[in-house]
Amino acid sequence: MRRCKSLTLLSFIAYLIGGEAAAQTAAELMAEGNRLVRSGVYRTALLRYREAAAAGLDTPLLHYNIGVVQFQLGEFKQSASAFARASADATLAALASYNRGLALRAAGDTAAAAEAFRAAAASADDRDLRRLAQNAAERSVGAEPLPPSAARSNLERSAEPDARVGELLLSASARFGQDDNPYRTPADPYVDAADPTQPLVTPVVHSAAFMPAELHAAYALGNESGDTEFLFRYDMDGAFYDEEFSNATEVDQRVSMGADIVLGERERRRRAVETSFYVSSHRETNFDPDDGLARDIDGEDLADRFSYRASGVEGRFTHTLGRVTWALDLQLERDEYDRTEPVANFDHDFFYTGVDIDYALRDVTTLRFGVRQYRALYDDRPARDRTGALLDTNPAQRYDHRGVLVGVSRRFGRAIELEADYLKLERIDEFVGYYDYMLDVLRIRASFAPSPRFDLALSALARSYDYPRAFAFHAPAAGPRELEELGVKLEAEFRITRRLALVAELDSADVTSTDARAEYVRARSMLGIEWRR
Repeated sequence: MRRCKSLTLLSFIAYLIGGEAAAQTAAELMAEGNRLVRSGVYRTALLRYREAAAAGLDTPLLHYNIGVVQFQLGEFKQSASAFARASADATLAALASYNRGLALRAAGDTAAAAEAFRAAAASADDRDLRRLAQNAAERSVGAEPLPPSAARSNLERSAEPDARVGELLLSASARFGQDDNPYRTPADPYVDAADPTQPLVTPVVHSAAFMPAELHAAYALGNESGDTEFLFRYDMDGAFYDEEFSNATEVDQRVSMGADIVLGERERRRRAVETSFYVSSHRETNFDPDDGLARDIDGEDLADRFSYRASGVEGRFTHTLGRVTWALDLQLERDEYDRTEPVANFDHDFFYTGVDIDYALRDVTTLRFGVRQYRALYDDRPARDRTGALLDTNPAQRYDHRGVLVGVSRRFGRAIELEADYLKLERIDEFVGYYDYMLDVLRIRASFAPSPRFDLALSALARSYDYPRAFAFHAPAAGPRELEELGVKLEAEFRITRRLALVAELDSADVTSTDARAEYVRARSMLGIEWRR
């Protein structure tokens, strides 16, 4: 019973330090692993921690969390090794040594466990921890070794009094926000060169209140060998506007089922695959940005033109070899749009292939190189010819995309992380090349975590589209089409409790284009709460 109480202390302190670990890196993988640990989904949590390590994270806190998860999974020898690495940090030495003793004792090595407990007692500043370690060392001397299977069985009965088949992970967030341009309306009047009469258009910029909301639910079910986690998920992400501006509302929903499988793992080598089948839906109103009203043609409603349902399969294979991790992503998706009789629909098939290679140059620096290739094949939507005309006699649109990505991430101390990546992508219009473009995207992100409860992140985005053949307004007289976007986002999170957080966000976008219909300036502010279970 005393051993079980010590393990409870271990899990509780793991949570406290787990929050700090997420704050130190500000990495989504690390943060997701911590949330999974708090929900008891240990196998998937270990997978996320391994991915964080493969991405270049190599800190005592990460090894400590890995040790906690491996202990819960009954991998006592591996857990002891992880705690040994964590004990290299002076601030964690006593706690990690004590937990290493627990793992060694559960594995049946009482002599090594006693040595670890004595090391914990000698280095502990905390009186309670020192007393626990001293008592544990005394009990370990001369004790009969427990077989690993028996140790694990005793642990499971005491730590998990209610037998559970799977684990449920929930999170929800709701925010109140203000949007100073919900319809992405141009700020200045312009001459519509797409209209033969070339009228002067005077857009009306609106401002509206809205509520961003998210709901995520996942059910994880592991197999007996512990190398497979079956996952069932539901995700909803929406932005809901006031009734007067409801045309700006957008909602995405997705249901998926799949499996995370560890194919092999040894020391710093690991192979894993993640697969899923999903169905999803996207709802938005097709509105005129100049006034926010739903579009129509001769009284025929086109409001649902951009709403669709999708289904697909996706998979990711990752292979870690020491400091190098490479990954292969595959996706096949079918999108079916709501029917709008006056115009051709956007139904299409989507195929995606991506390869990423991460190299942990140093413990605090990771380099990334990636290749992207995907294709969109439309059923009915005609392609534009060299003059920009959209004729029914033209063949359906076929777009190929090929690109490369390079990036770097670097941690400075325990509280600051910088990330930067650059993507260059070419789109090829397979008809006559009218809608070819070259896309350049530069993204920079800085995160700051001054305390375990508080995270702050600032990101900037620069995106540029260069169309060698397309025209502004699709009218040759209007000149070449170009578009550039600059965006900035500031995010903050304060964790009130282990499950409840206060979140705030500010973002802005400035889009300029030779096609005045696409220009706009927009700023949004949001404040709300996020709950996790």
